[in-house]
Amino acid sequence: MFGSIALFELRYQLRNPVFWVALVIFFLLTFGATASESIQIGGGGNINVNSPSALVQAQQLLTLIFMFVTTAFVANVVVRDDESGFGPMVRSTRVTKFAYLMGRFSGATLAALVAFAAVPLAIFVGSVMPWLDPETIGPNRFDFYALSYLVLAVAQVR
Repeated sequence: MFGSIALFELRYQLRNPVFWVALVIFFLLTFGATASESIQIGGGGNINVNSPSALVQAQQLLTLIFMFVTTAFVANVVVRDDESGFGPMVRSTRVTKFAYLMGRFSGATLAALVAFAAVPLAIFVGSVMPWLDPETIGPNRFDFYALSYLVLAVAQVR
């Protein structure tokens, strides 16, 4: 029951305009900071635009902002059933309180993690743009992107 509730919540969040607006805004902001000299996230300096240090800086700063977006995802979960009158009907079924609440929470959290994955994706896409100076780009290593996402983003969202 937990899995079907979490999957329902994930599908609901993926159809939610807040999800897509957040994904597009964070992708464009990060892509612009990577592929352009005009937009800057973090301190900058004499480092590669896709270095582990730049990845960590972008993830750290954007997770602070993204916490508010995550609140918008999860607050909708809490309020939605009681406003629509569907909450008492769900509570009268065989669904346990744990499965219901944790399923909804897990689905919303997974949606937030999917939306925030736009940040490392945008850094990668921005770093392969042909107009960038090759001297400002380091090697694109998947482990740099994965580690910064898992350690910084996943730890913040949950």
